[in-house]
Amino acid sequence: MSDLPLEPVFNYETYELEDKNKYLDRTLRLLPNFPKDVITQWFYDHPQQVHDHEWLEYKKLKFELITLGTDQIPVTDLGNTGAVEAYRYNYFVIGNTSSRREKLESYFQEHGTWPVPPIFLKNKDGNLKYPFGFPCGKPLHLLEGHNRMAFFIEYKSLNKISNSHLVYITEKI
Repeated sequence: MSDLPLEPVFNYETYELEDKNKYLDRTLRLLPNFPKDVITQWFYDHPQQVHDHEWLEYKKLKFELITLGTDQIPVTDLGNTGAVEAYRYNYFVIGNTSSRREKLESYFQEHGTWPVPPIFLKNKDGNLKYPFGFPCGKPLHLLEGHNRMAFFIEYKSLNKISNSHLVYITEKI
């Protein structure tokens, strides 16, 4: 077991983040149950998420990449719907733009779905809560992919959406 953290290492002297491939190699040894895509989008791209979700006991999670129909993906009660709605408001009402937004919008326009499957935590019975009491979304709690969900909801409302979408579903084993 490594003494290095699950977060990517940031070198404060050179202002460089640990190389993504080295990070993946290191982290996959610690969490062999995690798909590469999940580690990259959840922990490498958002290192603060590592501590925010430690209560899930990462080594006890299993992941499945599945295809869901558009109507099978919840658009409310995501556990953090406010964040998704804030992105949607900023992008589609105010018109804020960024290269990230433009790439995502271009992908949605061409494919009607997201470029990388978001990560949902299975919470069928609705009993899962954060340690501080905040309830998780039911039946699925969005762990990662808030920008993508904002686009999904918007494109669904415009009927410019694919019929099926890849998602990662995780649950404790």
